Amino acid sequence: MKQFSFAKTIPLALALSLALPVIPCAHGANPALNAVEVRTTTPLLQSWKFVQDDALSDDAALVASGAAWQTVSLPHTWNGSDAASTAQTTPASKQYKRGRGWYRLEFDKPSGGATQWLQFDGASIVADVWLNGKKLGQHKGAFTAFRFDVTGKLLAGKNVLLVKTDNSAPTTGSDLTAIAPLSGDFNMSGGLYRDVSLIATPHAAHFALDDLGSSGIFARTTAITGGKAMLSVRAKLNNDARQDGKVSVHLALLDHNGKQVQRAQKSVAIKAGARVEASQQLVVPQPHLWQGMDDPYLYKLVVELRDKAGVTIDKVVQDIGIRQMRFDADKGFFLNGKLTPLHGVSLHQDYIDKGWAIGKAEIDESLGLIKELGANTIRLAHYPHSRYTAELADRLGFVVWAEIPFVDRSLTSEFFFLPSQPVSDCRKTSVVPPQFSANLKLQLQELVRQQY
Repeated sequence: MKQFSFAKTIPLALALSLALPVIPCAHGANPALNAVEVRTTTPLLQSWKFVQDDALSDDAALVASGAAWQTVSLPHTWNGSDAASTAQTTPASKQYKRGRGWYRLEFDKPSGGATQWLQFDGASIVADVWLNGKKLGQHKGAFTAFRFDVTGKLLAGKNVLLVKTDNSAPTTGSDLTAIAPLSGDFNMSGGLYRDVSLIATPHAAHFALDDLGSSGIFARTTAITGGKAMLSVRAKLNNDARQDGKVSVHLALLDHNGKQVQRAQKSVAIKAGARVEASQQLVVPQPHLWQGMDDPYLYKLVVELRDKAGVTIDKVVQDIGIRQMRFDADKGFFLNGKLTPLHGVSLHQDYIDKGWAIGKAEIDESLGLIKELGANTIRLAHYPHSRYTAELADRLGFVVWAEIPFVDRSLTSEFFFLPSQPVSDCRKTSVVPPQFSANLKLQLQELVRQQY
């Protein structure tokens, strides 16, 4: 939803945009749009068992237990202190611990829900996930969220979730050489360093939860002219049922006081097992613009999915700032047509004695200090930070530079050298594996869709 990057650098995946009528509605209150809570999110943060063991095999970990496993809560990293206590010049054998960490959780299945999804907000660097002894899949990349569909895979009683995380340094021939970053002037903490949760939707039709960790809702400002703003809202819908269905997508734009300023709706036919995309436009008269630190005004966009009886079956609520940004090569950055000098800092997600395992309190403090310095810009170095960080920066009025960890010597890495290649020629003759390029593209797609 947010325009953290100053330009969209890749196209989002195309889907079917249905040519069905959009019905603009009158202004006024619509309590139902703001009051209904549909999805349930169960945090899975407490009572995890953890062991840092490079020698433990996958098969052994599935049945392992004992005193070696300590109880931890999330967010967690085994590099909370050591990653900040060793200098870059320290010999590799004495630097911060890199390797495999195992996490195991027993939890009861929450009641209700036609679909269930396990969400990981961040796991470093590679995460392999098993549920009740069966592997769900793997995620490569330390900084973006990912989900697994566990519908029909949860047991009525106790469930066992096992996660292997690996922050090993890349070595020739290892899978880690296909994942950015390959190096950098920052540490790569290991573990489940962001939250894990279980999301349930009450109906088989819902906003897409399998779209690279996105919300399934993509809203942006397309024009500001003549005292009006045009907003484009795209919703990706999934129908996991065995029957075709008819639903409607309802939009409500609320001002800072919760008053509805515009709404629209669109009917959608969706086949069994299919995904479709429904696009709508909102015209906002006399919009209150997001003006950075001077006036970081945000509207609230409420997007509901309703069945043919008008019952809300899914809902996503997101903030949106109405604004336009552009760069001029000679003059600089313009916000809403006004030249706006950028003064900022580069922010990492580390925190003393916690490493990457930080929560809202630490992020609040960090951004508060940056604001106190008088900065109006933050570079989220050198990788995607949490969605909460981006949302808070938006609320505080920061212009944010977001990026993926394509940094340092990625193009000149020894992993890509030809056998007898002089280092001085590496830029000309190094061979970049397609797996590395594919991972870069995936991380960029995840960043854009998750923090749109």
